[in-house]
Amino acid sequence: MIRSMTGYAKAEHRAENGWLQWELRSVNHRHFGVDLSVPAVFRELELEFRGLLANRIGRGQVDARLAWRPADKFAGQIKINTGLAVRLIGYARVLAEQMRRPAPVSPLDVMRWPGVTEEKVADQSHMSGDARKLLHKALDELRKVQASEGRKLGRAIESRCVKMEELLEQFRERVPDLRRQSRERIQERLDAIQARVNSERLEQEVALLLMRHDISEELDRLDAHLTELKAMLKASEPSGKRISFLLQEIGREANTLAAKSGDAQGTHEAVDMRVLVEQMREQAQNIL
Repeated sequence: MIRSMTGYAKAEHRAENGWLQWELRSVNHRHFGVDLSVPAVFRELELEFRGLLANRIGRGQVDARLAWRPADKFAGQIKINTGLAVRLIGYARVLAEQMRRPAPVSPLDVMRWPGVTEEKVADQSHMSGDARKLLHKALDELRKVQASEGRKLGRAIESRCVKMEELLEQFRERVPDLRRQSRERIQERLDAIQARVNSERLEQEVALLLMRHDISEELDRLDAHLTELKAMLKASEPSGKRISFLLQEIGREANTLAAKSGDAQGTHEAVDMRVLVEQMREQAQNIL
């Protein structure tokens, strides 16, 4: 089953120790990249979180955010440096006496001065395990969303495979007519210039020309590629890169088919094929 690189998931955990929330967003990208944001108290777990994201996702750009709010009993405590604060107030009074109409100094103004307040960081060790478990839960949800989007991509690509197979069948039905038309055009040109050519030599030249314009091999290869593509859409392993590579091959064969088409209808059908291939390529860019 294919999965999309696009997805969103959110997981929350509430307990007496506090509240945690992981929020994950993923978008398509050629390689794996992660933009991870965690509170400072969980910074020592950042490398572990990155490894887990890389292992579970593997490809695409991921935006991962961890939010944390501790319970009141674990909340950080603010410590006031009263000695520094008193000195600042004294200096402010001295300066105020030298000024005509000084603005009043509020306690909050004093607290904003560097060194007056010091916040004791809350201990988060009691929440580390919960943060790990919650990330696994968020990743499980993200993979479900990616799988759902992947099924939509798979159906879109498979429907275009069916349309291409219909066009291939139309080409196959017309191959004998295309060969006959090519032979008639060659004969008409010879008749127009009233050329006398040995019949055996003529057959050889006609055979060589028909071989250069024969589309049987392209039709066979396209059939094989489309069969392989449909198998990839049902594979259990991630296959985005393989699908993109196979679509390049399908596009190359469709271009050759368009170049070899000997009539207006064939050219039109080959162009339709190339349009379908480009549509599939757009879809495949988002496959994990």
